[in-house]
Amino acid sequence: MRLLALAAGALLGGLAACFDPTQLDGVLACGPAPDPCPPGMECRADGRCWTPAAAPDAPDARLPACSDGIDNDCDGLTDWPDDPGCSGPDDDDEHGDLECDDGIDNDHDGRADFHIGTRCGPGDSKCKSVYGKERGPGPGDDEK
Repeated sequence: MRLLALAAGALLGGLAACFDPTQLDGVLACGPAPDPCPPGMECRADGRCWTPAAAPDAPDARLPACSDGIDNDCDGLTDWPDDPGCSGPDDDDEHGDLECDDGIDNDHDGRADFHIGTRCGPGDSKCKSVYGKERGPGPGDDEK
């Protein structure tokens, strides 16, 4: 058991030595718990993790929305090719042209699109998936 613990410690120490935290400045998204930054980094107003020594005008090192590993539009689908709002890995907006994925309140009820979770606020109850419809009275076109 002790040998296993020593091996795990050596592996983790070796991995930590592979990365300089400044290489990650502005790449990792952060927010309140449970999404804080890794040790030695701080969450800044842009919602990204930075080392304290990073200059405020450091270049924006973040990845495009469609290749950053984050479900930016809260539809339960992450990045290209899985999110239909992504036209490719360099696309910086996960919203697409589908009515329940376009970021627009199409039926003017104060809520837009299909959302999973609460990070992006409540979605439109008529949208049961990104492929649904917001328009019209009632439960939504995808509940026929």
